[in-house]
Amino acid sequence: MLQTGKDAPQHDAEALRILLVEDQPVVRLTTSDMLSDLGHIVEEAADAQSAIAYVETGAPIDVLITDIGLPDISGTTLAEECRRHLPGLSVIFVSGTDAGRLEAILEDRQHRFLEKPFLTRDLERMLVEIASS
Repeated sequence: MLQTGKDAPQHDAEALRILLVEDQPVVRLTTSDMLSDLGHIVEEAADAQSAIAYVETGAPIDVLITDIGLPDISGTTLAEECRRHLPGLSVIFVSGTDAGRLEAILEDRQHRFLEKPFLTRDLERMLVEIASS
């Protein structure tokens, strides 16, 4: 189920449009709050199918942040599908257990990995890297 993010941030020049895909409601809410507090525009999806449906609407997205271990399809498969529609899409994979499976994928400069649990400053650092690349 897709949930509309919070209102647009006050400093639009730095704001990224982020699609956050996380099946754990508490993690999704916490991460969404972190992103909003950093001034970004956030759309939330609880599963990959909802995220794909959102991408297919043509809504602008700068960054996909996705858990790797989603219940319907993997976050890596989701990223591939989203990049079919948005070839320049930057992706941040998050996981507490799957970092080893990402070595080849992370060779792509548009992909990053963030290990759970993470702090706001870790997320901010990744987004700054993406925005400046």
